[in-house]
Amino acid sequence: MRTTKSRPGSDAVETVVETLTEIQSRASESGSGIVEISDALESQAQNTAEVTSAVEETAALSQEMAASLQQISASLEEQTTSMESIAETTEGVAATSEDVHEIIDQFRLKKDESTALDDVSEDLA
Repeated sequence: MRTTKSRPGSDAVETVVETLTEIQSRASESGSGIVEISDALESQAQNTAEVTSAVEETAALSQEMAASLQQISASLEEQTTSMESIAETTEGVAATSEDVHEIIDQFRLKKDESTALDDVSEDLA
């Protein structure tokens, strides 16, 4: 009888040992899984930091480009103003040139008339 009673007790102990071994194995597998998850989270955190850094660099470049574009815009506006001023001055010079040509033409006509009168005066004398 003892052998029968001890046998079920021995089987129970063996079942407990097997169960504990299985629990230990699964706990070890879980630990490995947790390490993998931890590594993946660290990698993701590093990638997130790199993306954040790239976004910050892009934002800084965008600000620099915006400042440069403002300078270019201001320069173009100044250039446009200068070109308008040059166009106005050119129109003024053209008008003055026409006036000078008219005065020269009038002077030539008066000179020609004066020369003609001198010739007539000489012919009369």
